Amino acid sequence: MTDHSGTILVVDDSPETLATLRAILEPRLHVIAVGAERDALAIVRGAPTPDLVLLDVAALEDCDNDFLSGLRADSRTSHIPVVILIPHADAEFEERAFECGAADVISRAIAPAVLLARVDNQLAASRRAAELASSEDRLRAVIDAAPEAILTVDGDGVVETMNVAGRRIFGYPAGADALPAVTDLIPDFFDAPFGEARPVEARRSDGATIPMELTLSRALFDHARLTVAFARDLSAQRAAEAHVQKLREERFGAVGGMAIALAHEINQPFLATVAYIQTARQLLKNEENSISDVEATLDLAAGQILRAGRIISHLREFAASGEPDKTFQRMHSLIEIALSFIMQEIDAAQIEVVLCLGAVDDRILADKVQLKQALVNLIRNARQAMSKSERRVLTISTLSLRERLRVEIADTGVGLSHDVREKLFEPFTTTKQYGMGVGLSITRSIIEAHYGEMWAGVNADGGATFSFTLPLARSRSAPE
Repeated sequence: MTDHSGTILVVDDSPETLATLRAILEPRLHVIAVGAERDALAIVRGAPTPDLVLLDVAALEDCDNDFLSGLRADSRTSHIPVVILIPHADAEFEERAFECGAADVISRAIAPAVLLARVDNQLAASRRAAELASSEDRLRAVIDAAPEAILTVDGDGVVETMNVAGRRIFGYPAGADALPAVTDLIPDFFDAPFGEARPVEARRSDGATIPMELTLSRALFDHARLTVAFARDLSAQRAAEAHVQKLREERFGAVGGMAIALAHEINQPFLATVAYIQTARQLLKNEENSISDVEATLDLAAGQILRAGRIISHLREFAASGEPDKTFQRMHSLIEIALSFIMQEIDAAQIEVVLCLGAVDDRILADKVQLKQALVNLIRNARQAMSKSERRVLTISTLSLRERLRVEIADTGVGLSHDVREKLFEPFTTTKQYGMGVGLSITRSIIEAHYGEMWAGVNADGGATFSFTLPLARSRSAPE
């Protein structure tokens, strides 16, 4: 069986010439012989396409024919080399044939071995061109798959090529007619050292700036020196760094807030302790007072010291807690615990507490310490909001909403202005003279860490309501 090294389409309206050419070519090639150019064009546009076309042209004026023009106009066939066969050696004829797009021009009088050699040369050149095009396509695919912007820049600062990532980052679509000068994209481009990553500010097509990391390299192409730029978009990294910085600031604020809270909380029982001890001293000075009166007063002082210890323990638990250690809890029980923790403050402020715990199911999966602190923050916030109100009512209500539990803490205080509502949960936002502005931010962080949502609104009759929802615990292992 003959090992054909390619497919050649021979076009000639002479059956005798077709037979001669087939006899010369077929031992080496797969030959498709066609007498009419119209049929040849249909074959070329079919599949598979031939590797080469051998076209017999009898007269000079026949070089510019419909077959050649149709072949070159079609992107599917424009790459196929065409060898034109002319009656005899003629310089003018050959020149005209090359002008019409011939890859080679051969006289019919040429020796069969030379004809085969010339055809083989064209086939080899065509294969090399196809391999080069395929290699270029693979290289382009690799470059376009890179997540970084890759640019080639000539010595005058003109951007010659830009990969897909570069066009996306800089905002130049693939159909853009021309690319800008590199200094329009990266003003400090020529100040960057070669082979060293350097942070720069780049500019998009819409004028927006982008933080980038630029690395330059040199390349030699077609005897010209090019600069290859690798630019990595740092926007996501900068955003992450800003987020980490914000978390650090919030943590710093939380620490400061805890210090203030500790000083505030512990000050009251210590002052009460001092008052009780002074009272006991006065009682001891008067011999008419009984020992039991002194003991009762000292017991009250001891109670205040124990209260201070509980405060320190609670704040230490909250400060030490990291990721929520969630267990099944009853929201109504947590509300009662939080109330009992600051009930002395509420009583001292002469606040009426109304509980509307209407949730049929109040079982949740929560970190007891963190959620108790969130409730304490909200209740204390309500108490402080009512410090100058004539009517002081604190209403805590719960409601079951399918798979979620809703909790509302309403007060009759000063309410919330529009400006305050917009930044209410941002760190360091406060309406209190000596507040750190971290309580509500911490509270919302706790709620969100429990997959909940939190918001605030203004009451129609004055005051504010802070609400949050949490997922209900749907499990047989939940406590009854």
